Amino acid sequence: MKRNLYLILLVLAGCTTQKDQLAPPPGQLDFILDSLLIYDSEQALINHFGTDNISRDTMWYPEGMGQYMVTLLYPGTNNEVAFTWLDSASYMGLDMITVSMDSSEWSTRGVKIGTTMEELIEMNGGHFTFSGFGWDYGGYPNWGSEGKLNGLDIRLNSSEEMMAQEQLDSLMGDRTVSTKSTAARINNPTVSEIKVLKNREE
Repeated sequence: MKRNLYLILLVLAGCTTQKDQLAPPPGQLDFILDSLLIYDSEQALINHFGTDNISRDTMWYPEGMGQYMVTLLYPGTNNEVAFTWLDSASYMGLDMITVSMDSSEWSTRGVKIGTTMEELIEMNGGHFTFSGFGWDYGGYPNWGSEGKLNGLDIRLNSSEEMMAQEQLDSLMGDRTVSTKSTAARINNPTVSEIKVLKNREE
């Protein structure tokens, strides 16, 4: 009887160890966005982080082309993360995770909300281009085929740096902007949104 009880305790301990390896407990996160890719449903998030740390919200596709539902982790805080699902009705099948709150602690590949363009140039190993600001598809970088940040999905936002109107206009609208340009260097835009997509090949 004692031997059977001992075996049961070993099995339970093994299960606990395996679960702990999947994700850190709430309050002990390393704030690496990629670590959240293991959660493939809203219920999995609730099971780990608790009901109080989870809510739902509605988001819009670009140019007002419809709405979709997301699950929020740590809603209303600087560390809010949005989970987009392949099956948004059932909140299952992770599509991507997005962070866009100011001063967020979350990062991926060393990039955080607030990282500057100059810092990105260094991290990328060279200059890159981005789409002009002021429209739904503005601020998205093209890292270049040899860029170290190639594949990183972020959005830049114009800074509040004072500059001539002509220079500011050169950063706006449906155009391609080089980080080599004087206007871009003066503006030194910062990261305002980060997306990490679930690997479809798993």
